[in-house]
Amino acid sequence: MGTLPNWLYEPLPYIYALVGIITAYNLDMLLGRISGLLLISAGVIVWHLRFQHRQEVKRRKLRKQRRITTPM
Repeated sequence: MGTLPNWLYEPLPYIYALVGIITAYNLDMLLGRISGLLLISAGVIVWHLRFQHRQEVKRRKLRKQRRITTPM
């Protein structure tokens, strides 16, 4: 499986959440509301996981820079 282009990959969590909100709002059936909530949850989870990973990458880079620039 190939990777998604950046212009599509980055907004995916927001698209999930937006479609979930639209779905939950427009469908009056219980199944439609549950589907909307699941899409919203998926968007929040994906966004949170990406955020955590990017913060960890930043921390690793900072630690690596400190080791390189620290005089011995």
